Amino acid sequence: MPTHPDLFLDRHLGSAQESDLLPRLQVTGHSSLKGLIEATVPANIRRPALALPAAIHSQASGPGWIS
Repeated sequence: MPTHPDLFLDRHLGSAQESDLLPRLQVTGHSSLKGLIEATVPANIRRPALALPAAIHSQASGPGWIS
């Protein structure tokens, strides 16, 4: 699905492109999201990943949703 910088997801969640993620991780001193999470989220509050269905894009949610 094409993205546009004015879409809510792109403005607030950032790019989902892996090539955009590595430079941001390097700023934090980590090479993976797992490493960043392990370094910042205390182990006693981490939970296993939830088995959730795929997200629905805001534009596919119908009238009344603001992208």
